[in-house]
Amino acid sequence: MPLLLALIMFSLGLGLVPADFRRIAAQPRAFLLGFACHFVLLPLMCFALLSVFPLPGAIAVGFMLIAACPTGTTSNLLTYIARGDVALALSFTAAASLMTIITLPLIVTLAMGHFLGAHQQIDFPVGFMMIQVFAMLGLPVALGMLARRIWPRAAQRLEPLATRLSTLAFAIIVVGALVKNWGLFEQSFSVVERAP
Repeated sequence: MPLLLALIMFSLGLGLVPADFRRIAAQPRAFLLGFACHFVLLPLMCFALLSVFPLPGAIAVGFMLIAACPTGTTSNLLTYIARGDVALALSFTAAASLMTIITLPLIVTLAMGHFLGAHQQIDFPVGFMMIQVFAMLGLPVALGMLARRIWPRAAQRLEPLATRLSTLAFAIIVVGALVKNWGLFEQSFSVVERAP
């Protein structure tokens, strides 16, 4: 899976130039709006829905955990497929992953206290998270951009094929995760169905 994710990020880097990121720094409004929606609005909306439609404590904490998680690397591929701003998506993913070092333990700790009555501090692997962001996001994108700079014609020819391979890799990741966790999915789904 890490190699498939790296392939996806490399293929996105083939379509980017440094000017794409400079534009975001010069016009940060969309970036800041995304930040506010992700780190403030999304957890609040999740909490509100759990208040209206209560679920068992552990599953409620799981929903809050999902709401607190940063966007995944594959979301950048979906942005590309939808013809969105890939540089903005990549910048947001990197920044959100680093911001999560602070926000994820806080939100999960509060959720555990509220839904489970468990007051305990969550330890978060800060160093591992930073290494993961660099290895899965920064390095492959930078290599893709470097390949485009050194071999621009080859990169332009390779980009469509790399994107198709990345889409296939994304499908393999989704199907693989679903197959691997199918038993847990069925078990959790039945619990949610029985919830009041």
